Amino acid sequence: MNVTIEDISPVRKRLRIEVPADRVNQEFEKVTGEFTQSARIPGFRPGKAPRSVILKKYQKEIESELQRVLVPQAYREACQKRNLRVVSAPDMEDVTYQPGISLSFSTVVDTAPEFALPTYKGLTVKAQSTEVTEEDIQKAIEGALSQHGKFVDAPARPLANGDFAVIDYQGTVEGKPVAEIAPQARQLAGGEGQWIAVKPDYFLPGFTEALLGLSVGEKRTVTVTFPNDLGIDSLQGKTGTYEVELKNIKVRELPPLTDELAQQLGQVNAAEFPAKVREALQREKTQNAQAEQKRELAEKLSAAVNFELPESVVREETKDVVYDIVSENQQRGIPAEVLEDKKQEIFDNATKSAKEMVKLNFILRRIGEEEKIEVTNEDLSRYVSYLAYQQQQPVEKVAKQLSESGGLSQVERRLLAQKVMDFILEQAKVENA
Repeated sequence: MNVTIEDISPVRKRLRIEVPADRVNQEFEKVTGEFTQSARIPGFRPGKAPRSVILKKYQKEIESELQRVLVPQAYREACQKRNLRVVSAPDMEDVTYQPGISLSFSTVVDTAPEFALPTYKGLTVKAQSTEVTEEDIQKAIEGALSQHGKFVDAPARPLANGDFAVIDYQGTVEGKPVAEIAPQARQLAGGEGQWIAVKPDYFLPGFTEALLGLSVGEKRTVTVTFPNDLGIDSLQGKTGTYEVELKNIKVRELPPLTDELAQQLGQVNAAEFPAKVREALQREKTQNAQAEQKRELAEKLSAAVNFELPESVVREETKDVVYDIVSENQQRGIPAEVLEDKKQEIFDNATKSAKEMVKLNFILRRIGEEEKIEVTNEDLSRYVSYLAYQQQQPVEKVAKQLSESGGLSQVERRLLAQKVMDFILEQAKVENA
């Protein structure tokens, strides 16, 4: 088999493949034999029709089947023969079949980049605090109890941090109602009996801070600057004026920590609950610290080497990132028309993020090969079981869905990246800040 390769770029190749006549004739005879066995020709028993009759009736179908089988076979053999690490699906072009002579075709494929691995053992990384304080524990306990708390009217006093303000409010920009300037931003326009958590930068930067000290029944004019990342062009960076009346002050009343409630929250009694909370906080802080250290290491690895990225891989990754960005913003309540207006900005940000992820994944995959780090069947089974638990679905159903959608390979890549990053962090030198 004759294979020639043209370098379009360091990560894109054009393959021209010619299958010799003897291989083509051998496959032609094989396919013809299969048609002979299965064809139903009037006047002949199954499998007994002469070859000439079969060819006269099914010549085009036989040649089509020959190409369907032989082209992908030859492509796979060519990639293996020339040690090509293809990362894109092939698109066969210029398929030429000459009966009894040869079969040839070409295809353009993206390949994994070739690069020298940067140093990945003994990298320095900053130490991260994992200390759990008594204040942390108390806040976490209060947060857990608040799930079972109830709202009551606050005693007669001015509005303070931590309260919930019940307000009537209307916003304007340059004398025009916000509802007229940005009709899609209903919550920013105004409302009656709206509950607002009184904490820094909630709702709009500086809004709740300006309400502190108000008493029920009092009114106040509040001026804010709409943030540049608001997602609404007609408001971003502009000054808004709100007329606000405080209708009521609500506070959350926490229930006592009883054995029954502690059992419900953490499957322990009330005396054991603080220790349970400490353990959970310690685990969370350790995980966050490791995540920050891995992010630091990933930046160092990416900065240490440069190579061209396969366009097809970046394109597919960009699609996934765009989907995630849009889904996240939809869950936050961003209107569809706002996302449509921002689609170019979303795409540009997604492309940048995708390139960073693709580059890092190629580096991690090479390190995995170098260190013989692999994703085992046990790793995959454990992850699929975790997904099934999250989705409240049978494990077999989730595994089938992943298999049919091609998601298992994506899961495997993600797990490999995690294992390699764990390895790099284990080899790193931790320095105190």
